[in-house]
Amino acid sequence: MNFETIKTELAGSKVQSGKYIGISETTQKKYLQKLNYLFDRTNVDGLLDLLNSFDNINSRITYFTAVIGANKHSPTFSRAIESHFKSINEAYMELLTSNKENLKTEVKSEREKAAWVDWKNILAETPKAPKAGDSMTQEQVLLAIYTLIPPVRLDYHALSIVQYPATTQGNYLQIQNKNKMSLILTEYKTSETYGATTIALPVRLCKIINSYLESFPKKKFLFSPKGSIDKSFKSAESFGAYLRDTLKTIFEKPLTIDILRHSYITWLKRNDVSLSKKKKSAKIMGHSLEMQEAYVKE
Repeated sequence: MNFETIKTELAGSKVQSGKYIGISETTQKKYLQKLNYLFDRTNVDGLLDLLNSFDNINSRITYFTAVIGANKHSPTFSRAIESHFKSINEAYMELLTSNKENLKTEVKSEREKAAWVDWKNILAETPKAPKAGDSMTQEQVLLAIYTLIPPVRLDYHALSIVQYPATTQGNYLQIQNKNKMSLILTEYKTSETYGATTIALPVRLCKIINSYLESFPKKKFLFSPKGSIDKSFKSAESFGAYLRDTLKTIFEKPLTIDILRHSYITWLKRNDVSLSKKKKSAKIMGHSLEMQEAYVKE
């Protein structure tokens, strides 16, 4: 599989999809990350089986989408999977239909029931604001950033740290002072629809992050793999594995990012949160208010 050629063809695509011609740099990057992940683990003959092996339906859709999209915009990739494309496309369409039906039911699957933790119980484990001299761990920062603001997807895997007013590309934490920080997200699943998102962090979260960074003043990324302090996670997938391991240690359940998001949105509905707060949460989480309603689980 010649990924350099595929990369060039994706960047230079003139294929029209609706009112758009070609694909954005963000989408190109996502497609290539997903394709590299897949073909590091299988060849063309085993591609469909690997795509179907993802337990999480949203992850499965994401990988199918990368394959379908690359097939559309890269002639080289299209030729490589030509003999398998029909069966892959049929499986993809069936998956989309199945997912729509699941969204309509709003009922937890057996897997979701086994992994479910109510949001109030998740909040109970969230770190308190540190006292003078306290030293926070990366795992405490991880839990805090996913609970003290609406939980985004796996968009923190390469979250660089910059000082205000500096800016950078990608997703980053912008620090103005110890009690004033913002997250700026420009690369996420639905960024083409919703654009860059700026999230002002609550003071409690700022204090937690600041306490952690006091021990690592030269840190370049907020989250790093074990054994490193100046590198980011290589992909959203590797960061997702780290998040799952951390949550399992804390809650003793196979809690995933999807369950985390479902639990938060279900809590919003049960607590009769105002429409304006729901809209604000939906924007931060990168989906529409309608999709947010479909995330509620009973």
